[in-house]
Amino acid sequence: MAQFSVNISEQEFELLNLLSERTGRSNSSLAGEWIRQGLSQEVEKQMKIEQFKQMLNTQEQQVSSKSRNKKH
Repeated sequence: MAQFSVNISEQEFELLNLLSERTGRSNSSLAGEWIRQGLSQEVEKQMKIEQFKQMLNTQEQQVSSKSRNKKH
């Protein structure tokens, strides 16, 4: 499993420790879960943005095509 370090504020660290104590899970386990959730949400968001861009592009092409057809 890959490892890396991250800097967080003292307040965030205290909150992480508190949640760790309350849940019985390690700081690493909690942080890993939140990173996975965040990555999943970001990928989903980026996919929606890409789909929206493609939809706009398709609509622009259709409008442009209709406009050219009316001129001829």
